[in-house]
Amino acid sequence: MKTHVLAIGFSLAAGAVSAQGFQGADVGMDLTRNTGDFTQGHYHGSATYGITPALITQVDLGYTDYYGVSFGGSRNVGAHLGYQLSPTAAIGGFWGFEDWPQGNYQAYGIEAKTNAGAIAGNPLTLEGYLVNYSQNGGNYSFTGGGIDAGLQVSPASTVNLGLFSGGGDLDNDRVSIGVNYAVGNGLNVGLEAGHVFQPGSDENTLGLNLSYQLGNGSKFKERTFSSFLPGL
Repeated sequence: MKTHVLAIGFSLAAGAVSAQGFQGADVGMDLTRNTGDFTQGHYHGSATYGITPALITQVDLGYTDYYGVSFGGSRNVGAHLGYQLSPTAAIGGFWGFEDWPQGNYQAYGIEAKTNAGAIAGNPLTLEGYLVNYSQNGGNYSFTGGGIDAGLQVSPASTVNLGLFSGGGDLDNDRVSIGVNYAVGNGLNVGLEAGHVFQPGSDENTLGLNLSYQLGNGSKFKERTFSSFLPGL
């Protein structure tokens, strides 16, 4: 239901897809099963708008909930400001706000994306970021970085690899591998397996991702705790 409402909102806002003006949007639902016997649901949407042919902005909205455990849910909003270096490369900065039962948190950092690469003739997309994440008025904070790679192995199929490493109050590292399939008409479905390295114990996750792309989609990925470490 949440994904359907977001899709209607972005569809009404859509104009002509061009370098300037509305460029595209994504809405999605990510369900991640943790080996600790609970499931995390993350419902999100993003829209990208070209201020000039090179300068872009993106807005993210999302909601995270947990099933099988009483963690409490969170709401998030984010914004990106990016610069299109070329038709295949962009850099930018981002800010995000998350409202959890334990308090409010902010994230900010830098990001870059390119789809100019290839392996054995297959198109390769790379997206990386550095983030500082901290609790407003609290002592919890961490810095981290991640990189996501997508190798298109057929016109409809992409193999994905994700890496994340955190320091400070979040001494966790994560590696993931998955596959995404473009069903058609903007609809995508994906599966992902992840492993989280933690002090004293590790955890495994298995995720199902459903998304709908309007126009060219969003430029950058969402930057939230649920995107850094899905299933935690």
